[in-house]
Amino acid sequence: MENDKKDFAFPTEPDTICDTIFNTQTYFSRCVGYCTFHKGYLTAHQLKLKQCLSKNCDSFIKREDHQYWKEVERKKTEKELRKAKQKLENEVFENNSHTLVGKKSPPQKKKRYICLDLEMCELTSKQRKSVKGMAGEVIQIGAVMLDENLKYLSEFSSFVKPVYGQISEDISNLTGITDETVQNADTFTTAFYKFFCWAGNDDITTFCWSDSDYKQLWDEIYIKAKGHDEYRDFLRTFVDLQAIFDRKLGAEQSVSLDKALKFCNLKFKGQRHSALFDSFNTARVLYKMYRNGQLEDGWNYIASYSETDISKKYFKVNSFDKDYTSSFASFISPELLEKFGHANENPKEENEKHEEKISVVKRFDNILTPFFSCANYGISFSAWLKFTVRMKFTRDLKLPKLVEKNVG
Repeated sequence: MENDKKDFAFPTEPDTICDTIFNTQTYFSRCVGYCTFHKGYLTAHQLKLKQCLSKNCDSFIKREDHQYWKEVERKKTEKELRKAKQKLENEVFENNSHTLVGKKSPPQKKKRYICLDLEMCELTSKQRKSVKGMAGEVIQIGAVMLDENLKYLSEFSSFVKPVYGQISEDISNLTGITDETVQNADTFTTAFYKFFCWAGNDDITTFCWSDSDYKQLWDEIYIKAKGHDEYRDFLRTFVDLQAIFDRKLGAEQSVSLDKALKFCNLKFKGQRHSALFDSFNTARVLYKMYRNGQLEDGWNYIASYSETDISKKYFKVNSFDKDYTSSFASFISPELLEKFGHANENPKEENEKHEEKISVVKRFDNILTPFFSCANYGISFSAWLKFTVRMKFTRDLKLPKLVEKNVG
């Protein structure tokens, strides 16, 4: 066959084309070879279509003098030279570093911080019976991602359509979210999957204000996304920023996000009780604490100490006895208490003293507000003063102009 190809004489008529398969007309100058089976010339484009023939076909005869084949040969030579050069470089590298060639080290994971907030609707007592262990459902997920230096990277926001419950009027007035808002929203499984993909595979630490969001996600993932162990692994990255803040100030009572912003000399930005805006403001508190060295690296992850009723069942851990702090005396009438000697000796005198205290507080409200604010949370005035002065001269988290406009 090779001898036949060498002795082959190309037809001299320029109009001989291979239109049996392609049904096209072409110029002879563009033809790169001849098909002895279909008795016609072929272009490079027709060869690449591979409808019937290819450059290795026995019926195909190359036009060796055509520029196309010269270009193919040149690219082939350059490719072989690059391979030889790369092989030589690999051998030199192997001799110098004594490492295995071709073994790539895994990519380094980048440190990322996420501030997360959820908005939830409550379930009725009847609905709680059908979904044991869950008191509410997520209706909005909001989060902000920061880099290793706590600079803004991106944000995530998604409404979530509840499966079992409905949004009550109180929740709607508080959050601005109605049943109509979430009518066409994703269900929890889809929304959390999108959030999980947005978070990525980097070295993540997730901050939330209190551990209630963690508990809600744990229970809802267990009920609605039971087979996704990767979600539960992700929850192990959660840290309670409120607990860290309380510990730094020595607070006996948990400090709310609004009050924490005031302690940090910040004003709340955006709409209150919106998951995205709450996460933004949580990130601002986190940033200020980070800039002042108030964040310890060895923080306690919520998963190590917090449990829910469902998680206790899941891990088969015996629950601790609940510590009820309510007093039995609060349910007994004053007349009955008097019989046991627990009634106030002079209720009128007590009321007068109480009113006198209120009037004093109102009179010096502007002067003593910080003091009483600290007293409410069990924070010493000196600790508050030291903390707030340091925060006063610490800059706020810088956001992109478009984001700042939306948040502000």
